[in-house]
Amino acid sequence: MEKKAKISKLNKSKTEYKRLNNRNVQAFKPRGWDYHVRDTDLKGYYLKITTQGAKTYGIENKLGTSRKNLKRAIGSTSLFTEVEARTEATEWLKLLKQGIDPRQQVKEQTDNSLENPRLEEVHGLYVASRDLKPKTSKDYLNVWLQPWVAKLGKKPIKELTHLEITSWYNSHKQIHARQTEKTFTMIGASFKYAVALGVLTDNIIDSRVKPLLDRVQYNPKDTYLKQETELPAFLSSIVELSLLGKLNETHRDWILFAMLYGLRTTGASMLQWDWIDMDKKTFTIPAIAGTKLKQDLILPLTNLSHTMLMSRYYKEDKHNKYVFPDKTNTQPAQDPRKTVDKIIELTKEKLGNPEFHTSFHDWRSTWTNVAITSGIPLDERERIQGHSNKKRTSGIYSREVYEPQRAYLEKHNKVLAKGMEHIGELFMMYVDDEGIDKDFIIENLTTIAEPPFVPEPQDKLVELDMFKRFAKDFKKDNK
Repeated sequence: MEKKAKISKLNKSKTEYKRLNNRNVQAFKPRGWDYHVRDTDLKGYYLKITTQGAKTYGIENKLGTSRKNLKRAIGSTSLFTEVEARTEATEWLKLLKQGIDPRQQVKEQTDNSLENPRLEEVHGLYVASRDLKPKTSKDYLNVWLQPWVAKLGKKPIKELTHLEITSWYNSHKQIHARQTEKTFTMIGASFKYAVALGVLTDNIIDSRVKPLLDRVQYNPKDTYLKQETELPAFLSSIVELSLLGKLNETHRDWILFAMLYGLRTTGASMLQWDWIDMDKKTFTIPAIAGTKLKQDLILPLTNLSHTMLMSRYYKEDKHNKYVFPDKTNTQPAQDPRKTVDKIIELTKEKLGNPEFHTSFHDWRSTWTNVAITSGIPLDERERIQGHSNKKRTSGIYSREVYEPQRAYLEKHNKVLAKGMEHIGELFMMYVDDEGIDKDFIIENLTTIAEPPFVPEPQDKLVELDMFKRFAKDFKKDNK
């Protein structure tokens, strides 16, 4: 009986003491009464859990030298991470010690902000007013995180002078030419928006700053892999490292898949098995957060991409949802940097160029160059890469006939592999995998010179033997 009474008393406790963190904040469950969890490291900082399950961070301490305890809520766990709440609690507890009520100071700051908002706040309102993808909005707002931009952004917009903005521009245009010009454009839009809000009466960017500036000229980023040299060396490096077992296969396939379609990084990595129709040999990337697409993108599979996906589908460690999962198997692949670095290092050796470098952005530009060489029309190039020019591509998006595009993409694959030492070299990475029909690969193997190439019966055995011979000799030479 004594034991039961002790347990009952413990369960009814309205106060606990623990070091709060993101993990245990989520673990606390509602009870039949409200209770507090007080932080053991930061005295006065607590988490309150109500009977309905609402969780709120707060602070409680004496106000200055008085004996009066003051309690103030910081905010819900849905609005603040534990780290953010702890930072806020630390500042508020300092104010209490100085005899300042945090709630009153927040009110004064808010009133002042509404009357004279900071430059970055006005820009945030401007971005929020536009119909932008979450990723695009985030990219726009992240500009204020740069140290050399942040100082300007934190100044109240009414206090910024034309000389101050001019000085900032001239100080950074030689070091960060592209970013300085892009940020200046955002500043101009913010001032224009502030006038519309009634915060300002004069847009000094147009009236006083622009006449004083010698605007910087910069070339848009247009790096790509050169078709005759860098591209075949890069692709051959992928094959060689793969046959030696030195590449992360998920990252390798993610990279190659992006190169085959000129896809954006996230668009390729987010591919899910449910988005693939093996019967129609098509895949869909929906217009969801992270893809920058404004409408669903449906594309046909080529022989190579189909072979890759079949190989991945039959792997023992295949993820149930994602085609290219990360190492935790909980989300799409995130960062292929180590794999890319290995490929780059071998490509440097092949080219004899220690300065060689490349990135996902380069491969998207490379895809366009190869597409032009392949004879793919502009409207088809825009559609395949997910450009949202509705007036130009409306007819294409409405159709469900993918064979013409498949033919274009097959031609693109041939030109992409032009210059590689072995015909069908990219297929070699998958030829011995489970679920791969070797005859299918051989029958669909093509050359660059005379597309499409249909092997005659006597050539099939020769080509199949070539796959095995190349892989065997390559592994033997590199032991």
